[in-house]
Amino acid sequence: MTDNTRLEKLTKVLAVEMTASTGELWRAAIDADSWVTQIYSPTAYISLKLEEWRQPHKLTAWASTPKGIAHLSDDGQMSCNPERQPEAIAADITRRLVAHARAYLVKCKASQDEHDKAERKKQLIKNLIGRYLTNNGRDVFYSDKVHNVEVRGEYIEMRLSISPVDAIRVCKLLKG
Repeated sequence: MTDNTRLEKLTKVLAVEMTASTGELWRAAIDADSWVTQIYSPTAYISLKLEEWRQPHKLTAWASTPKGIAHLSDDGQMSCNPERQPEAIAADITRRLVAHARAYLVKCKASQDEHDKAERKKQLIKNLIGRYLTNNGRDVFYSDKVHNVEVRGEYIEMRLSISPVDAIRVCKLLKG
């Protein structure tokens, strides 16, 4: 467990100040085992890190995403002095980072949706081929034998561990 109580307190105060300054509800997300906290609203996520080993101390903020949504590369971050008034820090974050964080979250969600769609398509193909082979008199559940499926536009690339006879059946199935 980390001892980062100053960052935790600052994060909670910033969430309140961001709510007051933007009119949108901001919340604090604090993980006791991490040196990074988050303030978030329904439309934006911002991570915070307090570097007290630096002189002068530095608060770094950057656009982030909630758990379950992959991060994309992004260089949008800002730093400020954590000794300033929380209202001033919140105003700085609002002015310099919130619009970028909103756009970044939309971009990350769209990328995650595309990734999830491709994964569902791969899993569907894998299950269909396994079901086809199983329904054709085989005793083995063949979807366990389909190791990898890559969908590339009009082409499907698969890695299978099956007999040559079953490989021919899969090819006939895919040809239609």
